[in-house]
Amino acid sequence: MRDEMEAIDQSQTWELVTTPTSCRPIGLKWIFELKKNARGEVLRHKARPVVKGYLKKQGIDYDEIFAPVVQFETIYVLITISAQNSWALHHLDVKSAFLNGDVDEELHVK
Repeated sequence: MRDEMEAIDQSQTWELVTTPTSCRPIGLKWIFELKKNARGEVLRHKARPVVKGYLKKQGIDYDEIFAPVVQFETIYVLITISAQNSWALHHLDVKSAFLNGDVDEELHVK
Protein backbone atom coordinates (compact mmCIF):
# COMPACT_ATOMS: atom_id res chain seq x y z
CA MET A 1 0.00 0.00 0.00
CA ARG A 2 2.87 2.31 0.82
CA ASP A 3 4.41 1.87 -2.66
CA GLU A 4 1.10 2.70 -4.37
CA MET A 5 0.55 5.81 -2.26
CA GLU A 6 4.14 6.95 -2.92
CA ALA A 7 3.59 6.54 -6.69
CA ILE A 8 0.38 8.59 -6.45
CA ASP A 9 2.14 11.28 -4.40
CA GLN A 10 5.14 11.45 -6.75
CA SER A 11 2.91 11.85 -9.81
CA GLN A 12 1.19 14.84 -8.17
CA THR A 13 -2.21 13.62 -9.32
CA TRP A 14 -4.11 14.76 -6.26
CA GLU A 15 -4.33 17.43 -3.62
CA LEU A 16 -6.16 17.65 -0.32
CA VAL A 17 -9.10 20.06 -0.62
CA THR A 18 -12.39 20.87 1.04
CA THR A 19 -15.19 19.30 -1.00
CA PRO A 20 -17.74 21.82 -2.29
CA THR A 21 -21.29 21.27 -1.04
CA SER A 22 -22.47 20.91 -4.66
CA CYS A 23 -20.18 17.90 -5.18
CA ARG A 24 -20.78 14.25 -4.33
CA PRO A 25 -17.38 12.71 -3.46
CA ILE A 26 -16.74 9.13 -4.57
CA GLY A 27 -15.49 6.54 -2.12
CA LEU A 28 -12.26 4.56 -2.47
CA LYS A 29 -11.52 0.96 -1.67
CA TRP A 30 -8.33 -1.10 -1.71
CA ILE A 31 -7.91 -4.14 -3.95
CA PHE A 32 -5.44 -6.73 -2.66
CA GLU A 33 -3.81 -9.35 -4.89
CA LEU A 34 -1.00 -11.88 -4.73
CA LYS A 35 1.61 -11.90 -7.50
CA LYS A 36 2.59 -15.55 -8.08
CA ASN A 37 5.16 -17.31 -10.24
CA ALA A 38 4.43 -20.23 -12.62
CA ARG A 39 4.59 -22.71 -9.71
CA GLY A 40 1.99 -20.77 -7.74
CA GLU A 41 4.46 -19.47 -5.17
CA VAL A 42 3.75 -15.99 -3.84
CA LEU A 43 6.30 -13.48 -5.15
CA ARG A 44 4.81 -10.38 -3.56
CA HIS A 45 1.66 -8.79 -2.24
CA LYS A 46 0.01 -6.08 -4.34
CA ALA A 47 -2.45 -3.41 -3.30
CA ARG A 48 -4.06 -0.61 -5.26
CA PRO A 49 -6.71 1.98 -4.46
CA VAL A 50 -9.71 2.12 -6.79
CA VAL A 51 -12.50 4.67 -7.03
CA LYS A 52 -15.99 3.23 -6.55
CA GLY A 53 -17.16 4.64 -9.87
CA TYR A 54 -20.09 2.23 -9.92
CA LEU A 55 -21.80 4.46 -7.34
CA LYS A 56 -22.03 7.39 -9.77
CA LYS A 57 -25.23 8.01 -11.71
CA GLN A 58 -25.24 8.72 -15.46
CA GLY A 59 -26.58 12.17 -16.31
CA ILE A 60 -25.96 13.37 -12.75
CA ASP A 61 -22.33 12.55 -11.99
CA TYR A 62 -21.09 11.97 -15.55
CA ASP A 63 -22.21 12.18 -19.17
CA GLU A 64 -20.13 9.60 -21.05
CA ILE A 65 -18.15 6.42 -20.47
CA PHE A 66 -14.73 5.55 -21.86
CA ALA A 67 -12.36 2.69 -21.08
CA PRO A 68 -8.99 2.67 -22.86
CA VAL A 69 -8.77 -1.05 -23.60
CA VAL A 70 -7.52 -2.74 -26.72
CA GLN A 71 -9.84 -5.13 -28.56
CA PHE A 72 -8.70 -8.77 -28.74
CA GLU A 73 -9.15 -8.70 -32.52
CA THR A 74 -6.49 -5.98 -32.73
CA ILE A 75 -4.06 -8.12 -30.76
CA TYR A 76 -4.76 -11.13 -32.99
CA VAL A 77 -4.10 -9.06 -36.13
CA LEU A 78 -0.81 -7.77 -34.71
CA ILE A 79 0.29 -11.30 -33.78
CA THR A 80 -0.65 -12.59 -37.24
CA ILE A 81 1.24 -9.81 -39.04
CA SER A 82 4.26 -10.36 -36.78
CA ALA A 83 4.24 -14.11 -37.45
CA GLN A 84 3.94 -13.61 -41.23
CA ASN A 85 6.94 -11.27 -41.20
CA SER A 86 8.98 -13.24 -38.62
CA TRP A 87 9.01 -10.22 -36.32
CA ALA A 88 9.86 -10.65 -32.65
CA LEU A 89 7.11 -9.67 -30.21
CA HIS A 90 7.73 -8.00 -26.87
CA HIS A 91 5.41 -6.88 -24.13
CA LEU A 92 5.68 -4.42 -21.30
CA ASP A 93 3.86 -3.48 -18.16
CA VAL A 94 3.51 0.18 -17.25
CA LYS A 95 3.75 0.54 -13.50
CA SER A 96 0.89 2.65 -12.14
CA ALA A 97 -0.43 3.06 -15.70
CA PHE A 98 -3.67 4.65 -14.50
CA LEU A 99 -1.65 7.63 -13.23
CA ASN A 100 -0.49 8.40 -16.78
CA GLY A 101 -3.95 9.00 -18.22
CA ASP A 102 -5.48 12.43 -18.74
CA VAL A 103 -8.61 13.40 -16.80
CA ASP A 104 -10.55 16.35 -18.18
CA GLU A 105 -12.64 16.92 -15.09
CA GLU A 106 -12.21 17.48 -11.40
CA LEU A 107 -12.92 14.40 -9.28
CA HIS A 108 -13.49 14.38 -5.54
CA VAL A 109 -12.83 11.17 -3.62
CA LYS A 110 -13.06 10.36 0.05
